[in-house]
Amino acid sequence: MVTTRLGVAITDAHPDDERIIQRSDAALYAAKNTRRNCVVLT
Repeated sequence: MVTTRLGVAITDAHPDDERIIQRSDAALYAAKNTRRNCVVLT
């Protein structure tokens, strides 16, 4: 069985690379703690 969990960060016109990485990382951990086969957007 294959499962997928994704954390996605949406950015504006002037992205701050470090902030995007932090937000997507937080979204990934939120997805991992939620359930299998889900996507969390920030």
